[in-house]
Amino acid sequence: MLPEFFDTALIVKDENYLLFSEDERLRQISSFEFGVQGTWMQPTLQVLNDKNLISKQKFDDAMVTLASSNMEHISINASTILESGRKSKWLPTFPFTRVVKRLGNNQSELISSLSVAVQFLFELENEIVIPERHEGLVVSLLANLTFERNRRTTLKKLRQIVGNRFRLLPIQERQIINIINTWEATQSIIW
Repeated sequence: MLPEFFDTALIVKDENYLLFSEDERLRQISSFEFGVQGTWMQPTLQVLNDKNLISKQKFDDAMVTLASSNMEHISINASTILESGRKSKWLPTFPFTRVVKRLGNNQSELISSLSVAVQFLFELENEIVIPERHEGLVVSLLANLTFERNRRTTLKKLRQIVGNRFRLLPIQERQIINIINTWEATQSIIW
């Protein structure tokens, strides 16, 4: 590590501050070598949100910024995806596409990712989104959920979770299942 990093750790120690850094290695070295406590952005934001020290809107906005960055180990929820949809004007573009990409990699557990995705779809029903854009968001979500996963297994589990979550909204359930089925059929042709 560069001397500047050690200078930072020493200053934080001398002033008895908390080291606030996204660099996990810097936090670990600062802790082991200098006894400096550190944290990173997401848990800090979560504490601020839990204690109502920042608004839900500011929290969601910050989480979209983090989730659409190249940082790793960012946990997202339906509110983060919904806010990214708003920011992208309900189009499958940045930051929406970058945020939902986090649901599809091998590092995210399947059922957890599907549950977050279905909760997003449920909350999306409360938004005013034209049907074409709504479908575009769902298709983008499907592409990301199935990336690096067995498509058939993933979509089967997704349909089950959609059925459970949308049990009291049968029209919306049918619309989402139809989008899933149509998308899956087109993927079979493409691949």
